[in-house]
Amino acid sequence: MPWLGATARESTTKSPRSGWCRVRSPSECSNNYRSSAKARGQKMIRDVRNRPVRRIAETMQVRDPRVSSPEAPADVFCRVLGPVSVEIDGAPVALGGPILRRVLAALLSAEATPVSDHRLIEQAWEHRPRDGVNALRLIIWRLRRTLGRTGGTYLRRTSAGYVLAIPPESTDHGVFTGLVESGLSELFYERFDSAARAFGSALALWRGEPWCDLDDSPHPIALRSRLTELRDVAIEERLAAQLACAHTAAAVAGLRAAISAAPYRERRWELLALGLYRSGQQTSALAELRRVRTLLSNDIGIEPGPALRQLEQRLLTQDPELDTAGLPKSATRQ
Repeated sequence: MPWLGATARESTTKSPRSGWCRVRSPSECSNNYRSSAKARGQKMIRDVRNRPVRRIAETMQVRDPRVSSPEAPADVFCRVLGPVSVEIDGAPVALGGPILRRVLAALLSAEATPVSDHRLIEQAWEHRPRDGVNALRLIIWRLRRTLGRTGGTYLRRTSAGYVLAIPPESTDHGVFTGLVESGLSELFYERFDSAARAFGSALALWRGEPWCDLDDSPHPIALRSRLTELRDVAIEERLAAQLACAHTAAAVAGLRAAISAAPYRERRWELLALGLYRSGQQTSALAELRRVRTLLSNDIGIEPGPALRQLEQRLLTQDPELDTAGLPKSATRQ
């Protein structure tokens, strides 16, 4: 029998019957180790297969791609068609006082172009603070914190001033403008159903007048006027699309309400007269055209435009094109 301590690589086992120890060779030890390792590996595979993905990720300290990462970029959406507000990942965030709101409104109205410190200070404070530059820096710092993880990405400092580089699809006025343009394109190609849907989606974004919670501060007048005009266009062309789709009763009711809100917009009178004519009310249609003529003459001192005058003549002659589906050429916005 070999000496038990002959080599450190040899191992011993004790026989349960005789009590004698037998020396195991290094190859036997290696084979036994590999067998036990293989068994442990197979057990681990079975355990892993039976555990949820989230628990596996937690155990192995790796990120499950189906679990949102806390470092993922936040989804920011800014609104100015009504009170100024910001949503992060679909949830509204607190903006604080009016000064921060005014700075945010000024940056959003610039539409991703730099705004100088002087202009921001002028729009944010009614009375310029003693140290306006440092006061503005504090507001910018607060605004970055409000925007969360994307604050440093979107709100940047340039040589020309501060710029809020938020894409148009992340602002309500940017989405609104795109939808109106899409609706006009659909209307041009006589896809009236999709045009009505586009205009309806655009108008649904409005929650009030732009920046209605900042009436005590100077507004970006040019952008506000453009957005208001586009809203009027969307209202009119949505009703025109409804009229073209033969939803005549709904269109006429909507046009009467639209005229009450803006009585000097001739497009609305034109569509109302056309809708009444298609409803078999030729007399009422001509009466509405006479009414708008009197209104414009008495209040503004002008005559109706060529579209209204041409429509009146076609109503008097009962032009057969006026009865067909769609919109006649005289009632199509150029």
